Amino acid sequence: MKHLRRNYRGVIARNSDAIKRLAIGLADAASKIEQNYWEQQLTELIDKSFTPAGQEAMQATLDRLWEQHPNAYEILADLIEARTESTQVAQQGTQYQALFFCAPLLAWSRLRIPTPLVPAGDLEAMRAHLYAHIFSRGVRIALADRLLSPDQLPFGFNATHKWARELFASAAKNQSLHLRSQNLPETAEFISDLRFLIGAVLVPVGEPLFRWQEDNCKQEDAFAAWSQQALPLFTPHLPGCMVQLLLPGPFYSTCRQADREARSFFILAGIAYLQSLLECTSSELVACVAPFHPPESQEVIAEYRISLQHRNAEGVQHGVVWPIFSENEQQQAPEEIRNVLTSAGLTDIVMHSHHFPLEYCEDCGAPLFPNREGETVHTETPEEPEDMPHYLH
Repeated sequence: MKHLRRNYRGVIARNSDAIKRLAIGLADAASKIEQNYWEQQLTELIDKSFTPAGQEAMQATLDRLWEQHPNAYEILADLIEARTESTQVAQQGTQYQALFFCAPLLAWSRLRIPTPLVPAGDLEAMRAHLYAHIFSRGVRIALADRLLSPDQLPFGFNATHKWARELFASAAKNQSLHLRSQNLPETAEFISDLRFLIGAVLVPVGEPLFRWQEDNCKQEDAFAAWSQQALPLFTPHLPGCMVQLLLPGPFYSTCRQADREARSFFILAGIAYLQSLLECTSSELVACVAPFHPPESQEVIAEYRISLQHRNAEGVQHGVVWPIFSENEQQQAPEEIRNVLTSAGLTDIVMHSHHFPLEYCEDCGAPLFPNREGETVHTETPEEPEDMPHYLH
């Protein structure tokens, strides 16, 4: 018998309207008592919405509020993320707060940056350093046993909610979570990229979660200890890569912060890549920087693109994208980019003021980058000499 396709359209519209009403009520609340009421109602509805139709309703509501009520949009987005990456669980009579977290790292290499399986012994050592430097005493931690690329992280609220609950269950049992490679998507290859160690942490309700919430500890000291002492555990799994650890934290906010910190790292990686490939100094390189706008608006800057080439080269040899994540960054980005370039030793920097449309290669889909003449062109990566060593020191 042929099954009829279920029509979720009416359900999505009703759920979206209900979520919108509660989010606006919470945003406009004039007292803490009123806020608590709206937040409880909205939280209960969000918790019921981790279904295909529910996810569409949440996303549709966010899209509507983005245009109609920015404050309600921010409140709803924060609450959806919070209910996706955290919850409260009971274990042996104790109530725990559970958080889905990630520990990002930056890497660059002339080789392919892997997404390796981490053996049990090394995974346990990583967990020990998280206990020692990042999380407070008395927590339970579970880790997934693979370093993931951005393409392999859960996409959408439902998938993230599912991964988080699987890790919460593992943390309750003090076990790791095995990720099968065949269940993960392919990873795009770049000379520099992010990798993520993901996990879950359980802490008794009312107790501090992070080490810096305890007495006599600062976040910068905890991060310094983590980045120095845990680094040797990661580098063997990323052969031929230069690696830099970032601060672990809640999944969504930490991913966003990692994207921000990656921008300058990717520029520096591109400079180092060309230096090693062309056997030149950074002062021999030329950088061209230009703002790029989306099709719907020439005034909005979606990203800056930075092209790099040897001063004697005819074409652009490497390109880096600097995405814009907020309105404030549109004006701040040119100076930040220039500072990164000059700190690396570049002196020949062309800053285009003209706004270019977001253009991509019709054949391969790669972004086009500005050259010195103000044209957008495809990068032409120099060929590596056969005798060039592939491992970085």
